[in-house]
Amino acid sequence: QQVDGVVNLGTVKGIPTAVVCTGPSTYTALNLRCPHAGVTVRDAGSEWLCPAHGSQFELDGAFISGPAGRALAPVRSRLRNGILTVG
Repeated sequence: QQVDGVVNLGTVKGIPTAVVCTGPSTYTALNLRCPHAGVTVRDAGSEWLCPAHGSQFELDGAFISGPAGRALAPVRSRLRNGILTVG
């Protein structure tokens, strides 16, 4: 998947959240807490990086490497009539 843009939403219902555009009219909302220890990952340009233990994730949330062992969790979202609702 090609990621065309990332928008960090801050927190949504207490969850650090970002939305990534993964294709034409296709978006994924991500929980930015690292699944390893719950630390908020940061945008490292071409990937998400956990500052605590070094886990790396693709911008679409897919796991790359590190102790997390799994992808970033999705946050419920819905695209309807051109409006993306997150949370």
